[in-house]
Amino acid sequence: MFWFIGLSTILLGRTFYAGLRYKDLFYREPGYRETSPQLDDDKVAGYLVRTVIVAVTWPITLPLIGIFVLGQKFNKKDV
Repeated sequence: MFWFIGLSTILLGRTFYAGLRYKDLFYREPGYRETSPQLDDDKVAGYLVRTVIVAVTWPITLPLIGIFVLGQKFNKKDV
């Protein structure tokens, strides 16, 4: 049940974000002889794949992101 709530939350959040920034996320600039921005299938597929992977594996990825951020805090030198 806990996993399903996280899955639903991530899917709803990513869908809301996609609705806010759909032109930046899914469209490309018009090419030669095109008059308006065109839907880019590669961008749509990439966003969909990333969303599904994160939504399904969020119990694993969430702690790993936390460990990554903790490692950045302990890093003494600037990159």
